[in-house]
Amino acid sequence: MKLVQKMSVGLSLACAVMLTSCSKEDVQTPEPQAVSVNPSSNLKTAALPWIAPTKSYGGFNTFPYLWERVTGGGEGSNTATYPAGTSTSMGLWANKAFPWLEYFPMVPAQPWNSFVTVTSTTDYKWEKADMSQAKTTIKYLKPGYTYVMEFYVTSARPKANASAAYVGNALVTLSAKGTNQFFDTYMLANPQNNWIKRTIEFVANDTEMTFTFGATSSQKGKKAYAHLFIGQNAIWQK
Repeated sequence: MKLVQKMSVGLSLACAVMLTSCSKEDVQTPEPQAVSVNPSSNLKTAALPWIAPTKSYGGFNTFPYLWERVTGGGEGSNTATYPAGTSTSMGLWANKAFPWLEYFPMVPAQPWNSFVTVTSTTDYKWEKADMSQAKTTIKYLKPGYTYVMEFYVTSARPKANASAAYVGNALVTLSAKGTNQFFDTYMLANPQNNWIKRTIEFVANDTEMTFTFGATSSQKGKKAYAHLFIGQNAIWQK
């Protein structure tokens, strides 16, 4: 009888441990595995290239999973003067209290409606102290291989700052091992706030590369708001 009771207690404890472990894993945000296994050959295969999408609930100084604000090195570190975070077509920082001045469309044929927002008062000289930037890491690259990446950019002004300027250029930087590759996306002053789809090609010089997003203002000294949308499976090997 005592043996049965001990076994029962032991099984209960084991189940409790398993349930606790499962609950912790459930709250983690999924990320592609670094390797996968082919069931037929039992051989490991490399994961596909991956960049974190801009999927998020939104908020001031709140960023999508694996995204963050760029700090240091002369970057605009004043979050009040040069805010950044995640917005939606509902409003700046996904807040209905801060609606957009003009109509803001959703990105066509995309399953979510959130994007990274950065601000800037610098012109084409790209003075990093006068802008905020956001960054993430592109993973699972093969050095020497060419990759293609798609993303969307636009410029829109919040109603609370109707005097804000439109973006001059949306600035994308890919870097690794101290080497930068720059891609400038020219932004027209577009009152309809259309999303502009961009496709870039680059050669990986490391297994991981940093993707950085910033912008310039079309009128120096006037704040401009730049927005970046990245969907799922946004990058692939050519």
